[in-house]
Amino acid sequence: MPSRLTLPSTYAADRTILTVLVATAAWLSLTLARGPGELAAIWVGNGILAGWLLSRRTSAWPGYVACAFVAELVARMLAGDPPAYSLAIGACNILEVLVVAWLVRRRVPDLRDPRQWTGLGGIATAATLLACVLSGAGAAALAWVVNGQAFVQALATWFAAHFVGMVLVATTTLVALRGKRRLLPHRRRPWGLVATLALLVVVAVGVFSIDYPVLFLTYPPLLLAAVRHRFAGVALGVIALGLIGATATTLGHGPLWLAADSGSAA
Repeated sequence: MPSRLTLPSTYAADRTILTVLVATAAWLSLTLARGPGELAAIWVGNGILAGWLLSRRTSAWPGYVACAFVAELVARMLAGDPPAYSLAIGACNILEVLVVAWLVRRRVPDLRDPRQWTGLGGIATAATLLACVLSGAGAAALAWVVNGQAFVQALATWFAAHFVGMVLVATTTLVALRGKRRLLPHRRRPWGLVATLALLVVVAVGVFSIDYPVLFLTYPPLLLAAVRHRFAGVALGVIALGLIGATATTLGHGPLWLAADSGSAA
């Protein structure tokens, strides 16, 4: 029998948690992984929102989308983006998430049913490719008009940052949100979470210390954190991975630096 997706005691609590996660992820990406007038080199907030929507009823999506949009808008304003630009880029991100979530939900209506998991990977990948191209076209056009970035280079930067973030984080978030969840680990077993996060940090530091496209190596420990520690694992894991990745990219190291360097303006 497929496990039942559950919600916290109130939608308000659920949406508040999502808002905090999206705002934190956006702020980290904007302040640590973006040069002046450039698009961010890493973006995981869309993956968080996509995973959240796919674990909720479609009728409840508008409230979650609104919270995520406001969270990103506030983060962008704090990072110094103009209001009009923040609204436009935020709309591109929402478009990306809705394309992925809508296509996956349409083709795989019940993600709780293991019988539908066979084709899920292909459907999600195709949806993500389409969504990142569509949203990237809009974002690249804005970067060209507002900041003078070359359209193709800006599109490549956006696509590299968003495709990896969507595939990695949306899957992990969805796994973490399946079944009964707890925000914090059991008091008697906190060291399991500490050990799992330590493993993730070690792997992430190694991955972002070398200039080679091995970002996929961070997926197993992040998925382990999600499976073993549910919401706490994915939330803390995403934040740790974002901090390490953003810092390394800013310093000019790691796989995301390769993508940003090949896609940034000369």
